[in-house]
Amino acid sequence: MDGIYQGKARGNAPAIVDVDSTVHDSGLQERGHVLLYVDDETTPLSIQHDVGSGLQSVLQSLAKVYSPIKHGNSQICVREEGSWSMKGHFHNAVKLAENLP
Repeated sequence: MDGIYQGKARGNAPAIVDVDSTVHDSGLQERGHVLLYVDDETTPLSIQHDVGSGLQSVLQSLAKVYSPIKHGNSQICVREEGSWSMKGHFHNAVKLAENLP
């Protein structure tokens, strides 16, 4: 048989190779909020950062928008599994190779 419908198709479902890869790989990284508690009385400051980032990357981003965290060598704590985990002062915490929850 000749015609425009000639081919070797087997079923109605597209094969994985037929699916446009741009639909699945948009290149967008999920972003989350990082909260910076300056003291017990004020509302926390917030920045957005890529989910799954390392502590070093987040601290460097925070230091760019709120320099006292770096210049004052602030104490760093991270909320993990319902409690605060101490990471040390800024200059030590920025050296840690840890991913954030």
